[in-house]
Amino acid sequence: MPLEHTQELGAADKMPRSFWRGPVLDRAQDALGMVLARRRGRAIQRGRIIEVEAYGGSDDPASHAYRRQTARNAVMFGPGGAAYVYFIYGMHFCFNIVTGDAGAPAAILVRALEPLEHISGRTDGPARLCAALNIDRRLDGILLDGDILWLEVGKSPMPPSRIARGARIGLNPKSPAAQWPWRCYIAGSAHSQARVGRKGSQV
Repeated sequence: MPLEHTQELGAADKMPRSFWRGPVLDRAQDALGMVLARRRGRAIQRGRIIEVEAYGGSDDPASHAYRRQTARNAVMFGPGGAAYVYFIYGMHFCFNIVTGDAGAPAAILVRALEPLEHISGRTDGPARLCAALNIDRRLDGILLDGDILWLEVGKSPMPPSRIARGARIGLNPKSPAAQWPWRCYIAGSAHSQARVGRKGSQV
């Protein structure tokens, strides 16, 4: 689908950065049903968030921030409302929403989107959605209420009955955090990776 001009939403439609300065697991569930928007030239791509994973800091052995701050994970140690974009397997990017207060690292990995506007290609996986929206390390640290990459309020809060939780995908089964139910998704969505199970692809 060719990209074309799309009318912009007002600032009131964007989630403010302050919203993300709450507990990561709470915000992970809140993110379901929100819209991730990406400006590319005069066009705006949009996709509804349907699957995420929550990652903490020193309390979460599966987190990039578990041991210490590094150049790679530095954004996680800042205040919530910024993008944390990392590179894996020498070929893929993954997009995260930083949550919490500065110095208390946590982030939400966005795993899957339901395409809404001007998105071609698959979005049922963190690397696939980054490829479809051209998200890479150049956007690491960008504030998520600006004009390049942002979150929009969903039409209505996601009913608790539609939110399911399970183990995060692709973790070492020997990890003490392997079975934590920190993956949240919209039950029944055709775009979710939840149906592939824990042994499914991360990308």
